[in-house]
Amino acid sequence: MNKWTFSIAYFLCAILTTLLFHSWLAAEHNEVIAYSDFKRLAHDGKVVSAEISERTITIDVDLTAIELVTTTPNGFKHTYRGPGHRTFATFRVSDPELIRTLQAEGVRYSAARSSHWLDETLSLLVPAIALFGIWFYAVRRFQTKSR
Repeated sequence: MNKWTFSIAYFLCAILTTLLFHSWLAAEHNEVIAYSDFKRLAHDGKVVSAEISERTITIDVDLTAIELVTTTPNGFKHTYRGPGHRTFATFRVSDPELIRTLQAEGVRYSAARSSHWLDETLSLLVPAIALFGIWFYAVRRFQTKSR
């Protein structure tokens, strides 16, 4: 019975750790702003460059002479002040005027790599290999203690 308890606890811990690691690795590491904030910054001429992928738009914003206040989805407000540049991301929405707006404001834009197979593969394999290593180490320690 003790053997099954260890196996079930290990299995649940392994699943939880894998899911947490996957969500951390897949998370955006830029500050996310609303698409409307992005459009406002573009119309104000504060967007220096934009990298457009199938899911997101990553932008470089010139914060000189502005104060940018953003609100996260959970309600927290962030205030950003210049001078300098800061990188933000926004989720892409269907906007047929996007390219025309960027061109009209002189924003340098490019397409981003849309293949995420390496990130997704690593986010599943690395935790599995790490957990197998921990399991192998634990089993060997229990075997040496039982002798």
